[in-house]
Amino acid sequence: MTIAPPDTDVALGQHPMLIEWRPGIVYQTPLAKYNLVGDDAALTNSAFAYLFGKYGAGTVKRGPFTFTDKTTINVPYVAPMYFEGSGPDATLNNWVGTGDWLRMYNNYVPSGGSSSILVWGGGCSNMSTFGLSNGTQNGIHTGDMKRARFTNLNLHHFSGGIAMWVDNTLFWTEDCIFDYHSQDTGVALQLDVHGGTNAHDNCIYHVNMGQIGANNQNGVNFINGANLYHTVWYLHGGIRSSSTPTTSTLLNFFPSSGTSIAHSFFIIQMESDGGAANKPTTMNLPAGCSINGGFMYADFMNSYNSATIGGQFQVSGHINGDNTMANHVPASPGITLGTPFTNPQNDAVFCLTGGTVTAVLVNGVTTGQTSGPFIVTAGSTIQINGSVLPTINVYSMIAQG
Repeated sequence: MTIAPPDTDVALGQHPMLIEWRPGIVYQTPLAKYNLVGDDAALTNSAFAYLFGKYGAGTVKRGPFTFTDKTTINVPYVAPMYFEGSGPDATLNNWVGTGDWLRMYNNYVPSGGSSSILVWGGGCSNMSTFGLSNGTQNGIHTGDMKRARFTNLNLHHFSGGIAMWVDNTLFWTEDCIFDYHSQDTGVALQLDVHGGTNAHDNCIYHVNMGQIGANNQNGVNFINGANLYHTVWYLHGGIRSSSTPTTSTLLNFFPSSGTSIAHSFFIIQMESDGGAANKPTTMNLPAGCSINGGFMYADFMNSYNSATIGGQFQVSGHINGDNTMANHVPASPGITLGTPFTNPQNDAVFCLTGGTVTAVLVNGVTTGQTSGPFIVTAGSTIQINGSVLPTINVYSMIAQG
Protein backbone atom coordinates (compact mmCIF):
# COMPACT_ATOMS: atom_id res chain seq x y z
CA MET A 1 0.00 0.00 0.00
CA THR A 2 1.33 3.40 -0.99
CA ILE A 3 0.45 6.43 1.08
CA ALA A 4 0.78 9.78 -0.63
CA PRO A 5 2.57 12.50 1.35
CA PRO A 6 0.09 14.69 3.19
CA ASP A 7 -0.22 18.02 1.43
CA THR A 8 -2.86 19.76 3.50
CA ASP A 9 -3.23 20.87 7.09
CA VAL A 10 -6.31 18.66 7.34
CA ALA A 11 -4.26 15.57 6.49
CA LEU A 12 -1.71 16.48 9.14
CA GLY A 13 -4.46 17.09 11.65
CA GLN A 14 -5.41 13.43 11.37
CA HIS A 15 -1.87 12.26 12.07
CA PRO A 16 -1.73 10.38 15.40
CA MET A 17 1.73 11.64 16.40
CA LEU A 18 1.79 15.34 15.59
CA ILE A 19 -0.25 17.79 17.62
CA GLU A 20 1.13 21.16 16.63
CA TRP A 21 3.24 22.58 13.84
CA ARG A 22 2.69 26.31 13.86
CA PRO A 23 2.02 28.86 16.60
CA GLY A 24 -1.59 29.11 17.69
CA ILE A 25 -2.89 25.95 16.06
CA VAL A 26 -3.17 22.81 18.21
CA TYR A 27 -4.87 19.64 17.03
CA GLN A 28 -6.29 17.34 19.70
CA THR A 29 -5.41 13.69 19.22
CA PRO A 30 -5.64 10.68 21.54
CA LEU A 31 -2.72 10.35 23.96
CA ALA A 32 -2.16 6.68 23.28
CA LYS A 33 0.80 4.54 22.30
CA TYR A 34 1.40 4.55 18.57
CA ASN A 35 3.91 2.30 16.79
CA LEU A 36 5.40 3.63 13.58
CA VAL A 37 5.78 0.51 11.46
CA GLY A 38 5.37 -0.24 7.78
CA ASP A 39 3.08 2.24 6.06
CA ASP A 40 2.73 4.17 9.30
CA ALA A 41 6.46 4.90 9.21
CA ALA A 42 6.21 6.02 5.59
CA LEU A 43 3.28 8.27 6.48
CA THR A 44 5.20 9.78 9.39
CA ASN A 45 8.32 10.52 7.34
CA SER A 46 6.24 12.14 4.61
CA ALA A 47 4.33 14.08 7.25
CA PHE A 48 7.61 15.37 8.66
CA ALA A 49 8.71 16.42 5.19
CA TYR A 50 5.55 18.45 4.67
CA LEU A 51 5.48 19.78 8.21
CA PHE A 52 9.05 21.08 8.33
CA GLY A 53 9.11 22.19 4.72
CA LYS A 54 6.06 24.43 5.22
CA TYR A 55 6.25 25.60 8.83
CA GLY A 56 9.79 24.82 10.01
CA ALA A 57 8.72 23.49 13.42
CA GLY A 58 6.53 20.88 14.98
CA THR A 59 5.61 19.51 18.39
CA VAL A 60 5.34 15.80 19.08
CA LYS A 61 2.83 14.57 21.64
CA ARG A 62 3.34 12.03 24.42
CA GLY A 63 4.69 8.61 23.56
CA PRO A 64 5.96 6.04 23.63
CA PHE A 65 6.53 5.79 19.88
CA THR A 66 8.46 3.03 18.16
CA PHE A 67 10.51 4.05 15.12
CA THR A 68 11.55 1.40 12.62
CA ASP A 69 12.77 3.71 9.83
CA LYS A 70 15.40 6.44 9.96
CA THR A 71 14.00 9.97 10.07
CA THR A 72 15.94 12.41 7.91
CA ILE A 73 15.39 16.15 8.14
CA ASN A 74 17.32 18.05 5.48
CA VAL A 75 17.11 21.63 6.61
CA PRO A 76 16.36 23.77 3.53
CA TYR A 77 17.54 27.33 3.14
CA VAL A 78 13.99 28.71 3.40
CA ALA A 79 13.43 28.09 7.13
CA PRO A 80 15.08 26.53 10.19
CA MET A 81 13.60 23.25 11.39
CA TYR A 82 12.87 22.35 15.01
CA PHE A 83 11.87 18.86 16.06
CA GLU A 84 10.31 19.47 19.50
CA GLY A 85 8.93 17.05 22.06
CA SER A 86 6.68 17.66 25.03
CA GLY A 87 9.50 16.95 27.51
CA PRO A 88 12.01 14.12 28.08
CA ASP A 89 9.58 12.36 30.44
CA ALA A 90 6.63 12.78 28.07
CA THR A 91 7.85 12.23 24.52
CA LEU A 92 9.49 8.80 24.59
CA ASN A 93 10.92 7.34 21.38
CA ASN A 94 12.05 3.75 20.91
CA TRP A 95 14.51 3.17 18.06
CA VAL A 96 14.48 -0.43 16.82
CA GLY A 97 16.07 0.13 13.40
CA THR A 98 19.77 0.34 12.54
CA GLY A 99 22.03 3.32 11.94
CA ASP A 100 20.79 6.82 12.76
CA TRP A 101 17.50 7.44 14.54
CA LEU A 102 17.52 11.10 13.45
CA ARG A 103 19.66 12.64 10.72
CA MET A 104 19.42 16.44 10.72
CA TYR A 105 21.64 18.79 8.76
CA ASN A 106 21.53 21.92 6.64
CA ASN A 107 21.66 20.92 2.98
CA TYR A 108 22.23 24.45 1.74
CA VAL A 109 25.94 24.96 1.11
CA PRO A 110 26.87 28.62 1.73
CA SER A 111 28.82 30.37 -0.98
CA GLY A 112 31.11 32.18 1.45
CA GLY A 113 31.45 32.71 5.19
CA SER A 114 28.79 32.77 7.88
CA SER A 115 27.12 35.82 6.36
CA SER A 116 26.16 33.74 3.32
CA ILE A 117 24.18 31.19 5.36
CA LEU A 118 20.57 32.08 4.64
CA VAL A 119 19.03 30.32 7.61
CA TRP A 120 20.48 29.93 11.08
CA GLY A 121 18.90 27.68 13.67
CA GLY A 122 17.14 24.32 13.84
CA GLY A 123 17.58 21.39 16.17
CA CYS A 124 15.87 18.80 18.35
CA SER A 125 14.76 19.28 21.97
CA ASN A 126 12.59 18.04 24.84
CA MET A 127 12.39 14.28 24.29
CA SER A 128 13.97 10.93 25.14
CA THR A 129 15.13 8.32 22.65
CA PHE A 130 16.14 4.76 23.51
CA GLY A 131 18.10 2.34 21.34
CA LEU A 132 16.37 -1.03 21.60
CA SER A 133 18.47 -3.10 19.22
CA ASN A 134 21.67 -5.05 19.78
CA GLY A 135 22.98 -3.81 16.44
CA THR A 136 24.80 -0.60 15.60
CA GLN A 137 22.46 2.25 16.41
CA ASN A 138 23.04 5.98 16.65
CA GLY A 139 20.88 8.58 18.29
CA ILE A 140 21.18 11.96 16.57
CA HIS A 141 23.48 12.43 13.57
CA THR A 142 23.86 16.11 12.78
CA GLY A 143 26.42 18.67 11.59
CA ASP A 144 26.57 21.41 8.94
CA MET A 145 24.50 23.64 11.22
CA LYS A 146 24.78 27.16 12.59
CA ARG A 147 23.02 28.29 15.80
CA ALA A 148 21.23 24.96 16.12
CA ARG A 149 20.19 23.68 19.53
CA PHE A 150 19.95 20.08 20.70
CA THR A 151 18.76 20.54 24.26
CA ASN A 152 16.92 18.81 27.11
CA LEU A 153 17.40 15.36 25.58
CA ASN A 154 17.92 11.85 26.90
CA LEU A 155 19.85 9.60 24.48
CA HIS A 156 20.11 6.18 26.10
CA HIS A 157 21.20 2.61 25.32
CA PHE A 158 23.00 3.12 22.02
CA SER A 159 25.53 0.59 23.25
CA GLY A 160 26.83 -0.21 19.76
CA GLY A 161 26.89 3.33 18.40
CA ILE A 162 26.95 7.05 19.08
CA ALA A 163 24.47 9.09 21.12
CA MET A 164 25.27 12.47 19.49
CA TRP A 165 27.27 12.46 16.25
CA VAL A 166 28.27 15.95 15.02
CA ASP A 167 29.63 15.34 11.56
CA ASN A 168 30.55 17.93 8.93
CA THR A 169 29.70 16.69 5.45
CA LEU A 170 28.92 19.89 3.48
CA PHE A 171 30.37 22.90 5.28
CA TRP A 172 30.89 23.54 9.02
CA THR A 173 29.26 23.52 12.47
CA GLU A 174 29.21 26.77 14.43
CA ASP A 175 27.49 28.52 17.37
CA CYS A 176 25.48 25.43 18.36
CA ILE A 177 24.35 24.18 21.79
CA PHE A 178 24.40 20.49 22.76
CA ASP A 179 22.80 19.74 26.14
CA TYR A 180 21.77 16.15 26.87
CA HIS A 181 22.11 13.04 29.04
CA SER A 182 23.81 9.99 27.57
CA GLN A 183 23.37 6.61 29.27
CA ASP A 184 25.00 3.31 28.31
CA THR A 185 26.21 4.35 24.86
CA GLY A 186 29.21 3.27 22.81
CA VAL A 187 30.22 6.93 22.39
CA ALA A 188 28.48 9.77 24.18
CA LEU A 189 29.64 12.42 21.68
CA GLN A 190 31.63 12.24 18.45
CA LEU A 191 33.08 15.26 16.62
CA ASP A 192 33.75 14.18 13.05
CA VAL A 193 34.47 15.37 9.49
CA HIS A 194 33.44 13.69 6.24
CA GLY A 195 33.42 16.69 3.91
CA GLY A 196 33.08 20.45 3.87
CA THR A 197 35.48 21.99 6.38
CA ASN A 198 36.88 20.67 9.65
CA ALA A 199 35.54 23.60 11.72
CA HIS A 200 33.45 22.96 14.86
CA ASP A 201 33.68 26.47 16.34
CA ASN A 202 32.04 28.50 19.10
CA CYS A 203 29.88 25.61 20.31
CA ILE A 204 28.75 24.67 23.82
CA TYR A 205 28.80 21.03 24.93
CA HIS A 206 27.06 20.02 28.17
CA VAL A 207 27.04 16.23 28.39
CA ASN A 208 25.98 14.23 31.43
CA MET A 209 27.41 10.73 30.91
CA GLY A 210 26.38 7.53 32.61
CA GLN A 211 28.19 4.18 32.78
CA ILE A 212 30.91 5.08 30.31
CA GLY A 213 33.54 2.34 30.38
CA ALA A 214 31.33 -0.62 31.18
CA ASN A 215 31.42 -2.04 27.65
CA ASN A 216 34.36 -0.33 25.97
CA GLN A 217 32.44 2.92 25.84
CA ASN A 218 34.15 6.23 25.15
CA GLY A 219 33.10 9.63 26.38
CA VAL A 220 34.05 12.00 23.53
CA ASN A 221 35.69 10.93 20.27
CA PHE A 222 37.59 13.47 18.17
CA ILE A 223 38.16 12.04 14.71
CA ASN A 224 39.08 12.85 11.09
CA GLY A 225 40.72 16.18 11.83
CA ALA A 226 37.87 17.96 13.61
CA ASN A 227 39.11 21.44 14.53
CA LEU A 228 37.50 23.17 17.52
CA TYR A 229 37.99 26.83 18.39
CA HIS A 230 36.44 28.89 21.21
CA THR A 231 34.35 26.01 22.54
CA VAL A 232 32.92 25.54 26.04
CA TRP A 233 32.74 22.13 27.71
CA TYR A 234 30.98 20.80 30.81
CA LEU A 235 31.37 17.04 31.08
CA HIS A 236 30.15 15.23 34.18
CA GLY A 237 28.70 11.92 35.31
CA GLY A 238 29.88 8.45 36.25
CA ILE A 239 32.30 5.97 34.72
CA ARG A 240 32.09 2.31 35.70
CA SER A 241 35.14 0.13 36.02
CA SER A 242 35.20 -3.19 34.22
CA SER A 243 36.03 -6.75 35.28
CA THR A 244 37.45 -7.39 31.79
CA PRO A 245 40.11 -5.41 29.89
CA THR A 246 38.67 -2.17 28.62
CA THR A 247 39.79 0.38 26.06
CA SER A 248 37.41 3.08 27.24
CA THR A 249 38.62 6.68 27.27
CA LEU A 250 36.90 9.86 28.40
CA LEU A 251 38.61 12.20 25.90
CA ASN A 252 39.72 10.10 22.93
CA PHE A 253 41.65 11.67 20.03
CA PHE A 254 42.18 9.36 17.09
CA PRO A 255 45.79 8.97 15.91
CA SER A 256 46.97 10.88 12.86
CA SER A 257 43.68 12.76 12.61
CA GLY A 258 45.25 16.17 13.18
CA THR A 259 42.41 17.11 15.51
CA SER A 260 43.02 20.32 17.47
CA ILE A 261 41.17 22.23 20.18
CA ALA A 262 42.26 25.83 20.65
CA HIS A 263 41.34 28.56 23.15
CA SER A 264 38.58 26.57 24.79
CA PHE A 265 37.19 26.23 28.32
CA PHE A 266 36.77 22.83 30.03
CA ILE A 267 35.07 21.82 33.25
CA ILE A 268 35.25 18.05 33.78
CA GLN A 269 33.79 16.33 36.84
CA MET A 270 33.78 12.55 36.48
CA GLU A 271 33.37 9.82 39.06
CA SER A 272 34.26 6.14 39.00
CA ASP A 273 33.03 3.31 41.17
CA GLY A 274 36.64 2.15 41.52
CA GLY A 275 35.49 -1.39 42.18
CA ALA A 276 36.93 -3.52 39.37
CA ALA A 277 40.48 -3.86 38.12
CA ASN A 278 40.13 -2.20 34.73
CA LYS A 279 39.52 1.54 34.71
CA PRO A 280 38.85 3.93 31.83
CA THR A 281 41.61 6.29 30.69
CA THR A 282 41.20 10.00 31.33
CA MET A 283 42.59 11.17 27.98
CA ASN A 284 44.32 9.80 24.88
CA LEU A 285 46.07 12.62 22.98
CA PRO A 286 48.42 11.08 20.39
CA ALA A 287 51.07 12.86 18.35
CA GLY A 288 49.54 15.05 15.66
CA CYS A 289 46.60 16.11 17.86
CA SER A 290 46.54 19.05 20.26
CA ILE A 291 44.75 21.02 22.96
CA ASN A 292 46.36 24.42 22.90
CA GLY A 293 45.39 27.48 24.91
CA GLY A 294 42.42 27.96 27.17
CA PHE A 295 41.55 26.63 30.62
CA MET A 296 40.82 23.19 32.07
CA TYR A 297 39.45 22.27 35.48
CA ALA A 298 39.23 18.51 35.79
CA ASP A 299 38.32 16.43 38.83
CA PHE A 300 38.57 12.65 38.44
CA MET A 301 37.26 10.90 41.56
CA ASN A 302 38.36 7.39 42.56
CA SER A 303 40.49 5.40 40.11
CA TYR A 304 41.42 5.99 36.47
CA ASN A 305 44.13 4.94 34.07
CA SER A 306 46.54 7.81 33.55
CA ALA A 307 46.39 9.91 30.42
CA THR A 308 48.46 9.08 27.36
CA ILE A 309 49.82 12.32 25.93
CA GLY A 310 51.95 12.40 22.80
CA GLY A 311 50.52 15.55 21.21
CA GLN A 312 50.63 19.17 22.30
CA PHE A 313 48.73 19.84 25.53
CA GLN A 314 49.00 23.41 26.81
CA VAL A 315 46.30 24.81 29.09
CA SER A 316 46.10 26.62 32.37
CA GLY A 317 43.93 25.40 35.23
CA HIS A 318 43.77 22.65 37.84
CA ILE A 319 43.63 18.87 37.47
CA ASN A 320 42.79 16.53 40.32
CA GLY A 321 43.02 12.76 40.08
CA ASP A 322 45.51 12.35 37.22
CA ASN A 323 48.92 13.89 37.76
CA THR A 324 50.11 12.70 34.35
CA MET A 325 48.02 15.41 32.68
CA ALA A 326 50.91 17.85 32.57
CA ASN A 327 51.27 20.41 29.84
CA HIS A 328 53.25 18.85 27.03
CA VAL A 329 54.88 20.26 23.91
CA PRO A 330 56.04 17.26 21.84
CA ALA A 331 58.68 19.18 19.95
CA SER A 332 60.20 22.66 20.00
CA PRO A 333 60.87 23.68 16.39
CA GLY A 334 62.32 26.99 17.56
CA ILE A 335 65.34 25.28 19.13
CA THR A 336 68.47 25.13 16.99
CA LEU A 337 71.94 23.90 17.87
CA GLY A 338 74.21 26.46 19.53
CA THR A 339 71.50 29.12 20.01
CA PRO A 340 69.84 30.01 23.34
CA PHE A 341 66.10 29.31 23.32
CA THR A 342 63.82 31.25 25.69
CA ASN A 343 61.05 29.26 27.38
CA PRO A 344 57.86 31.19 26.46
CA GLN A 345 55.51 29.28 28.78
CA ASN A 346 55.29 28.31 32.45
CA ASP A 347 58.14 26.63 34.32
CA ALA A 348 58.90 23.52 32.29
CA VAL A 349 60.98 20.37 32.02
CA PHE A 350 62.80 19.93 28.69
CA CYS A 351 63.47 16.23 28.08
CA LEU A 352 66.28 15.44 25.62
CA THR A 353 66.85 12.01 24.08
CA GLY A 354 69.13 10.87 21.26
CA GLY A 355 71.03 13.12 18.90
CA THR A 356 74.71 14.04 19.25
CA VAL A 357 75.01 16.54 22.09
CA THR A 358 78.21 17.89 23.60
CA ALA A 359 76.77 20.33 26.14
CA VAL A 360 73.49 21.70 27.50
CA LEU A 361 73.40 25.17 29.05
CA VAL A 362 70.56 26.68 31.13
CA ASN A 363 70.71 30.45 31.46
CA GLY A 364 74.22 30.30 30.02
CA VAL A 365 75.49 27.86 32.67
CA THR A 366 76.77 24.46 31.57
CA THR A 367 74.78 21.70 33.30
CA GLY A 368 77.29 18.87 32.85
CA GLN A 369 74.54 16.66 31.35
CA THR A 370 73.83 15.95 27.68
CA SER A 371 70.49 14.12 27.94
CA GLY A 372 67.54 13.64 30.24
CA PRO A 373 65.37 16.25 31.97
CA PHE A 374 66.36 19.92 32.34
CA ILE A 375 64.32 22.38 34.41
CA VAL A 376 63.86 25.67 32.58
CA THR A 377 61.76 28.27 34.39
CA ALA A 378 59.52 30.73 32.56
CA GLY A 379 61.63 33.25 30.65
CA SER A 380 64.85 31.31 31.13
CA THR A 381 67.00 29.96 28.30
CA ILE A 382 68.27 26.57 27.24
CA GLN A 383 71.07 26.05 24.73
CA ILE A 384 72.03 22.75 23.12
CA ASN A 385 75.49 22.33 21.59
CA GLY A 386 76.48 19.44 19.33
CA SER A 387 76.19 18.16 15.79
CA VAL A 388 72.75 16.44 15.76
CA LEU A 389 69.71 17.94 17.51
CA PRO A 390 68.14 15.49 19.97
CA THR A 391 64.44 14.71 20.29
CA ILE A 392 62.97 17.35 22.60
CA ASN A 393 59.79 17.02 24.65
CA VAL A 394 58.65 19.87 26.87
CA TYR A 395 56.40 19.44 29.92
CA SER A 396 55.08 22.37 31.92
CA MET A 397 53.07 21.53 35.00
CA ILE A 398 49.58 22.79 35.69
CA ALA A 399 48.27 22.77 39.25
CA GLN A 400 47.55 19.31 40.59
CA GLY A 401 45.29 18.45 43.48
